[in-house]
Amino acid sequence: MTAVLQAVALPSPRTEPIPAETLTAQLGWCGSGFMLPVLDGRPVYVCVRSRTRVDVGLWLRGAPIWAFALDHSLILAAWGMRTLGPRPWVSELAYGDVATATYNHVTGELLVDSSVDVSLPGLALPPAAAYQLLAHLHRG
Repeated sequence: MTAVLQAVALPSPRTEPIPAETLTAQLGWCGSGFMLPVLDGRPVYVCVRSRTRVDVGLWLRGAPIWAFALDHSLILAAWGMRTLGPRPWVSELAYGDVATATYNHVTGELLVDSSVDVSLPGLALPPAAAYQLLAHLHRG
């Protein structure tokens, strides 16, 4: 039996931002209340919820990390779904500060290493969402 490996090209980066109403509906009332001031009217091209969780001060479990692809930066954020939690988390990384970005199809994680001193967790994402984020990361 021979294995055939085939390289897959990244999709084209999205050129149309997500409409504000769609973004608000996707984030829910708590998430939109937290993220809309952080986004500050900047266009969002990709918004995806990962299966990776971080501690935001909630009792029993962490909150999922959301990834937002903007014109010139990637924002990762986490907050509680019914309440923000005592420590909501936000990290913004300019595309120019991304040293490497790869998708590990075995673990299902998008791995982003920065050239600045920012520690980013691997993001457990479905392949289509990860490749769309990679398209934006490599565009910048």
